[in-house]
Amino acid sequence: MIQSPDNQVWVSAISLWEIVVKAQFGKLEAPNDLIPAISAQDMQILSFSAAHASAVAGLPMHHRDPFDRALVAQALCEGLRFLTADKAIEAYKDETEIVLIN
Repeated sequence: MIQSPDNQVWVSAISLWEIVVKAQFGKLEAPNDLIPAISAQDMQILSFSAAHASAVAGLPMHHRDPFDRALVAQALCEGLRFLTADKAIEAYKDETEIVLIN
């Protein structure tokens, strides 16, 4: 799905934030130039809006991670598929389209 030129790929600003936080805590390594790297792959960055924040309140508490709940809310608001390797997020399949990847 990500590699197909028929699909527009969005990367959430929330994902960028999570990458930076985890890199600062030493939980992963990430380049300092994430935004140009994303743009170079013809991916778009999806900003986190007030509407997305409000949508979090309407989500069931299937998952307690605030980053993940924000991402689900964005997918719901924007009508986007949510690709993830996190099986816990599959619990939101009734709210938005969840695609589990390996």
